[in-house]
Amino acid sequence: MTTLHALVLGIVQGLTEFIPVSSKTHLVLVPALLHWKTPPLKYIVLLHAGTLLALVIYFLRDLLGYVADLPRKNSEGRRIVGLLIVATIPAAVVGKLFEKHFDDLLTKHPKTDAFLLLLTAAILVTAEWLSGGIGKRLARPLRERVVLKDAVVMGIAQAFALFPGISRSGSTMAAGLGNGVRREVAARFSFLMSIPIIFGADLLDLPGQLKHGVNSVQIVGFAASFVFGFAAVWFLLRYLRNHSFLPFAAWCAGFGIVAGLLLKH
Repeated sequence: MTTLHALVLGIVQGLTEFIPVSSKTHLVLVPALLHWKTPPLKYIVLLHAGTLLALVIYFLRDLLGYVADLPRKNSEGRRIVGLLIVATIPAAVVGKLFEKHFDDLLTKHPKTDAFLLLLTAAILVTAEWLSGGIGKRLARPLRERVVLKDAVVMGIAQAFALFPGISRSGSTMAAGLGNGVRREVAARFSFLMSIPIIFGADLLDLPGQLKHGVNSVQIVGFAASFVFGFAAVWFLLRYLRNHSFLPFAAWCAGFGIVAGLLLKH
């Protein structure tokens, strides 16, 4: 892998891990379209470490506050941690049971993965319609707080996102919005939900994958993933205060169709 490959894939991972367009699918499609080899697991794990570090640093003050709140009864920190546990269970169980099947589907059929991005587009559009973002007649007040039913629905959506083409952030944010939560509030909770999932799914493998160390090329990818991941979180939380998911739905539909038509199999 060259420095250019590492840089491009680090940028792709950093942007698409949090922007609702499916990072796992982009990490397969971009190399396929450029006629590069599929990145090895060691490198993908390192890229996920970069985006996880970006997320932890961005929310560090909040995370420390939640931990400090845990001993206090009825505290906000205890409430949020409880909701995160509930939201993590579905994907953790499904991932443990069927992870290899999902990985095989993702890496062996990039053309199919491309067209499956249309499902993410449909999910985002449906959430906007349910929330009133499409059609003023359906407009309704949206909540500023995630509650138990939201955590359950978003947790199920996170498990569903293990399928190729389905964006984890997109499906969980859409589930929150469709359930009546404001976009930026749903996005914030979605980001927090991703911390245990990324750690459990990828970073537990990190010591084994990196036992022989890393080289300068891999460090470039890690750094790009971190920088662009942090920027993506910062941007999206601000963007969603006054804008919809529709541009991301349009990207998923357009990129999915074009990539699907260009790829041979």
